[in-house]
Amino acid sequence: MKLSIYFKVLFLAMVISVPASASIRKIFSPSMTFPFMKGTTSLKGVSRNTIYLTFDDGPTSVATPYILDTLDEFNAKATFFVVGRMARNNLSILDEIRSKGHRLANHSYSHEFDFPSQSHFINSLIGTHELIDSYVYRRDTLLFRAPGGIWNGWREQVGNADLELRKYVGPIYWNVGGGNPNRIDDADWKCWNKGVSVSRCKTSYMSQIYNNYKNGRASIILMHDINRNSSKMLYQILQELSNDGINWKYDLIENIPAVKEMN
Repeated sequence: MKLSIYFKVLFLAMVISVPASASIRKIFSPSMTFPFMKGTTSLKGVSRNTIYLTFDDGPTSVATPYILDTLDEFNAKATFFVVGRMARNNLSILDEIRSKGHRLANHSYSHEFDFPSQSHFINSLIGTHELIDSYVYRRDTLLFRAPGGIWNGWREQVGNADLELRKYVGPIYWNVGGGNPNRIDDADWKCWNKGVSVSRCKTSYMSQIYNNYKNGRASIILMHDINRNSSKMLYQILQELSNDGINWKYDLIENIPAVKEMN
């Protein structure tokens, strides 16, 4: 019995240590900036008038249905990085998200910032994977975003060593919706926690979008579908973008060339 356990542990250690060039494909990226290319100011192969809308932490009845209505009105598609425990309580909303042509992605089961063990990390992602798997079609790309954007090397190695998780591409980051610790209005969750108005928060988001455009970058926008104010701000953002004279293109994360290459 002890010898059997020893060989199991030895095998796991060997699998995790296999380099990316070997049989285990390097799907989870070690980079904190994926899918941004190091040393550049743009997403490789993406035009600056492209916008990728993403929503984290839901779904909820408070905000997600209103967000879906707004996306319909402006003919925009989005990627929803769902938390497993929220998804379990809102399966009908998952149906609606997928039926409207949007994509469902993995944001862990309980939105943990710190996973106490490797097995906890695996179980958290697998728990959400099992909930959204039936809504992910054969040609879809499995995507993961780390809660809080927190990522490190051991998660990359453990994820790539798991037969299910190695199918994922991630972690998926953003360049609109947070990033400046000195501001209280650059992310929707900050705005609502600090009592910032929808109008002011929208102005901050627009500034980030236009700054990306000015510097030749596409925008990956992070918002959260857990507060009704986010749905109100989304409407104002899309309304302003539709009237600014720029031919904006709304696309899905899975269509980013760097994501396609890793899939």
